[in-house]
Amino acid sequence: MRKTVKCLGIVVFATMLIFALISCKEPDSSDRVINIAAIPGVTAPAVGGTPVIEITPTAQYTGTVVWSPSDNPFKNSTAYFATITLTPKKGYILEGVAANFFTVVGANKVSNDENSGVITAVFPRTAGTVDNPATIDIPIEGITPIIGQVPKTTINPTPQYTGNVTWSPDDNPFMAKQYTATIRLTPRAGFTLNGVDINSFKVIGANTVSIDANSNTITAVYTAIISIDDLESYLSAQPNNTATTAYYIRLNIGTSDFMKLSTIIKNIPNKYIYLDLSGSTITSIPERAFYTAGYDNNNINLIGIIIPDSVTSIGDGAFAGCISLTAINAAPGNANYSSDQGVLYNKNKTTLVSYPGGKKGSFIIPDIKDIADFT
Repeated sequence: MRKTVKCLGIVVFATMLIFALISCKEPDSSDRVINIAAIPGVTAPAVGGTPVIEITPTAQYTGTVVWSPSDNPFKNSTAYFATITLTPKKGYILEGVAANFFTVVGANKVSNDENSGVITAVFPRTAGTVDNPATIDIPIEGITPIIGQVPKTTINPTPQYTGNVTWSPDDNPFMAKQYTATIRLTPRAGFTLNGVDINSFKVIGANTVSIDANSNTITAVYTAIISIDDLESYLSAQPNNTATTAYYIRLNIGTSDFMKLSTIIKNIPNKYIYLDLSGSTITSIPERAFYTAGYDNNNINLIGIIIPDSVTSIGDGAFAGCISLTAINAAPGNANYSSDQGVLYNKNKTTLVSYPGGKKGSFIIPDIKDIADFT
């Protein structure tokens, strides 16, 4: 009898152990990474509205919503944010989801960590009253000048305002130069431009922004951008130039387009170019990115470049052979690289990463610990 009980106990323990191992196993290899970015059923708060507590389920996930502040109904002149927690459906996983992958209609900012289904959506301020209007806080977007395209004369309307735009110079279509947009807003009922914080209000794509709240006028300075698909044909159609009359080219590209850009820059002869990538999302610049076997192994086209915040690595000799290059400038917000007088260093300036091949004059190497290969 004791043996029977003992054996039964062993069987039960073994069964529990197997069940636990099964429960803790790695996700099934057939599970798919969630790829529906747009979260449905969550919209910008409106005065008097009832906060939703669940998203509209998708084929891949369900989700809950928690609001802060927790007003019900939504109040006047209040900026709300929603914390959305997703639960994958069977066959789907969050492992592999990129940081800031998800989107929410009407939000000013949406963020999530890598491999996470917890999303924070920050919404514009709700409307105020006639006597106490709310300050406008929805960014202006959609009017960035694009080389070869017709200038927009109205801005994209929002729940807070409408508006029109005039341009100086008044080229039509846009060319490769700087433009100033004078934007005159018409606030909707319950909103005002008074009280806007110039340091936080955004005009997407603009280099600089100034605000005259008294006249509901915003002045934004842009550098016209060009599509990577149009770059080669645009440069080919332009007259040959010199380093002092270089074409200022601003591109907003991702990592997948970088090699296409590199090939174009290396193979367009007699066109000197200053390359502004400050609005791009590339994460790396490969080794020998702009080195070419032509022109006696030298790239004469590139005279300057602005490296975006997103770049985390630059390969050895990325700018080797660029004999006209006088400035390699890292965007101020880059966490990995910095520049001083056109010379590229790591962020803490302990490593000299790259010295421009066309930069003339004397150079005193600062107190650094390392010099990268092919500097």
